[in-house]
Amino acid sequence: PHDRAECDRLAMESVMAAERAAGRVPLDVSAKKVGYDIESRDPLTGEPRFIEVKGRHEDGEVIIVTRNEILTALNAGHRFWLALVRVSGGFAGQPQYLQ
Repeated sequence: PHDRAECDRLAMESVMAAERAAGRVPLDVSAKKVGYDIESRDPLTGEPRFIEVKGRHEDGEVIIVTRNEILTALNAGHRFWLALVRVSGGFAGQPQYLQ
């Protein structure tokens, strides 16, 4: 069995690192249950990105998106991103973003 909490933690770390590398300022808001996990801002424009992180083990085939996440995506429009992260052997890959 896979450790879901560890998979989620590694996926979050991967997305946070990718956002920082892209020059944005990410903030973990996952505990607030607002329909996304990371709010990442462009430091020059202040434009936010609302990122829902989905980490899956290498053999995972299904990603579940909740009703709250879908409603948030519809309301946020182009500012909402889904970040998919494959986790294998205790390591997270680079996120794949879907807008």
